[in-house]
Amino acid sequence: MHEKLIRSLKKNGLVRVKAPLMGHPQCAAVLVLLCEGGDDFEILLTKRSKLVTHHRREVAFPGGIWEPCDTDMLETAFRETKEEIGLSRDHIEPITTLTPIMPLNGETYVTPFVAHMTGKPELTLQSSEIDCVFRVPINYFLLATNYEYFMVKYRNHQKKVPMVHFHNYRIWGMTLRIIIDMLNSFGDANIKFNIT
Repeated sequence: MHEKLIRSLKKNGLVRVKAPLMGHPQCAAVLVLLCEGGDDFEILLTKRSKLVTHHRREVAFPGGIWEPCDTDMLETAFRETKEEIGLSRDHIEPITTLTPIMPLNGETYVTPFVAHMTGKPELTLQSSEIDCVFRVPINYFLLATNYEYFMVKYRNHQKKVPMVHFHNYRIWGMTLRIIIDMLNSFGDANIKFNIT
């Protein structure tokens, strides 16, 4: 499955999404980093700190908001990844661009890029933004028994949303949606959970 996934991702191609025009919705970019992990690829994820303004203590990909110094959205992903976890572009091989999505709050347009993390770089976390970094084997997301639901407050009512527990980490929301969409679209995973 993993060889097919990588082949399909590469075939999809890399699009360097243009920077937003002034007055457009806020834009962000994230890196879905695939790392070598024995017989399986692993996805690198972060846990955001309690000090950040949004999504405190949630699991996320490295990345963040576009700034005028970024020539395109991939540059945003590179810059934010370097700032958050100290990973330089020398250890990042971009593979493809996934379909941009908008989280439930509808405030930010997010472009995910899939990339391969090369070598064994030492990561330096920006403690004001990131509590920790961890890696989850892709196979973990393929097992239906690893999925469950929990209730979140959304627009003054409770909403039942799926999540994956990995050790002490709860992976849900846009992060889980990107992973599932990638595995279903490019790895024929057939994961049947409604993340929207």
